[in-house]
Amino acid sequence: MANISHAPLLPQDFETKDFWELPPLLPDAEGRLHRLAESLYADLAIVSYPGRTWDYSRDPEILEVAIVGAGHGGKSVAFGLRQQGIARVRIFDRRGAAQEGVWRAFARNATLRSPKKSPVD
Repeated sequence: MANISHAPLLPQDFETKDFWELPPLLPDAEGRLHRLAESLYADLAIVSYPGRTWDYSRDPEILEVAIVGAGHGGKSVAFGLRQQGIARVRIFDRRGAAQEGVWRAFARNATLRSPKKSPVD
């Protein structure tokens, strides 16, 4: 049997603002966000082929596919299967909900890129 360990929770006083500053919103941010959402829904409509699930007379509680690993590969496979009409797919991952990703496991730095402001500014 697998021994699954859980990542420690973040400290109570953890704040993302302690690690980086978010830039101010652009004046037209709301309109841009709305257009982006419309574009996203249009793209999803294009890739939703065939648009319906396969018709099975099997027990709906039985999974058609179980994917082990919720990384980029696992999520891509699940998305591709859904595109082909296979809806009863479940992704299993070692980490629990809200514990996935490198931020609480491997990466110990706050950001994976250089800050937007240089120290000499």
